[in-house]
Amino acid sequence: MSETKLSRLGSFLVLKYFSNPFQIEIIMIRHTVVLKLKYPKGSVKEQDFLAAAQKLEALPGVQKFECLRQIGKKNNFDFGLSMEFENMEAYEGYNNHPEHTSFVQTYWLRDVADFLEIDYEPYA
Repeated sequence: MSETKLSRLGSFLVLKYFSNPFQIEIIMIRHTVVLKLKYPKGSVKEQDFLAAAQKLEALPGVQKFECLRQIGKKNNFDFGLSMEFENMEAYEGYNNHPEHTSFVQTYWLRDVADFLEIDYEPYA
């Protein structure tokens, strides 16, 4: 007899399929980056960067894409990007996709003053 268990852990979806003697686990990967741009807030260059970043949502494998504005005072970052991937293969496909590498070369390296990138998977 097999059992399927579906649960939420934070914003990660964890799907477990149990079948003796095998166990399969599919875990979403959340890719996040917070950043500070080189340009004044509200500038045309800032808007151009954010518009280009939002196009990453259309790349294969990208799920739950968000472009976020930092509102806290505990750091110097201004924006965040967050997205999920079904698995590591999808995440690596995104990283190597020509449109992503073009974005990095055309916008990221030119426009970003500082950033912190964190990639997550559920802990449990």
